[in-house]
Amino acid sequence: MPGAGTFKIFVGNLSDKTTDADLRPLFEKYGTVVECDIIRNYGFVHMENEQVGREAVQNLNGEIVNGQAIKIEAAKSRKAPSTPTTKVFVGNLTDKTRAPEVRELFQKFGTVVECDIVRNYGFVHLDASSDVNEAIKELNGLMVDGQPMKVQLSTSRVRQRPGMGDPEQCYRCGRG
Repeated sequence: MPGAGTFKIFVGNLSDKTTDADLRPLFEKYGTVVECDIIRNYGFVHMENEQVGREAVQNLNGEIVNGQAIKIEAAKSRKAPSTPTTKVFVGNLTDKTRAPEVRELFQKFGTVVECDIVRNYGFVHLDASSDVNEAIKELNGLMVDGQPMKVQLSTSRVRQRPGMGDPEQCYRCGRG
């Protein structure tokens, strides 16, 4: 489970065909891959610790994957509060639905620490003081871009700290 102690790596210049099944074995040569997420032409890999993560960065930058030289670097933290969060699953979204729109819907219930949308679903991390139950009650079934949004507590593992990416960017998180 990503969080304290893991090392997050940004992987860029991915081909449209690249999947986590293509990346994971490359990184596993250097240590345990805690999480591997791809969003279109970039992704993130969480390694078990900084030492193995830095070794992977050093050795895999420029590696050819599906015909393209991938760009690898340590992910830069833009916002990483240490407060626990509650993770909410948001589903049945359209291809037009974007993270800032979903973030805005949840903000009236508390502080949105992170909002990640991947294709037709996503996750919203609310800080522990947020009214999560009220958010689920009010937002589940709400019409967004012509479809009723599905909102429920996430059943995947909850991270103690959100990811290190830009909170407005979309990337997959927290697989169970």
